[in-house]
Amino acid sequence: MNAPIKPRYTYVDQQLDTLEHELSRMLPVTLLFETNVGYWHDMDELTNEDDERIEDYIRTEFSWLKRSYESSREVTDILDQSVILIQNCVWVAMNIQFPHQDLGMYTDRISQNVMNVYNRVVYPRLRGAMIAANHNCEVIQRVWRRCNTNPTHPMCRRRLDREFEEDMNALRA
Repeated sequence: MNAPIKPRYTYVDQQLDTLEHELSRMLPVTLLFETNVGYWHDMDELTNEDDERIEDYIRTEFSWLKRSYESSREVTDILDQSVILIQNCVWVAMNIQFPHQDLGMYTDRISQNVMNVYNRVVYPRLRGAMIAANHNCEVIQRVWRRCNTNPTHPMCRRRLDREFEEDMNALRA
């Protein structure tokens, strides 16, 4: 039986697809064009500036999602751990002897491997935490709507009394 996908799952999946797309699109470009290839060729390691630039790029790719879920400690913790994991994967892959064959193919392969790590390690935990965070928000919104619109609830009763008094005062004035 094909059950309809709940909107919160669709929204989470869209966010994760955007993150994955941007990460996989820009990572090979960053690795290829934002590194000091001459230094890497001569010293068989990246410069500290190259490492920092790559780390900043990865952190930036996750930052918009972290801002979206800043109220969910679980999601932000997973995002922080994911950034460190991806940064370390790239550092390990790039801090080797300079590949004298096709550098573009090598950086593409690194990007593919990093995306495999993302899909196997990061994605399942992150998706579950994001769905849970959205569910908690929906529960709070549903309870708030019920409290605010049900005249038998004391909070709604106080709101209606206050609004009635304000309207009466406005009519008298």
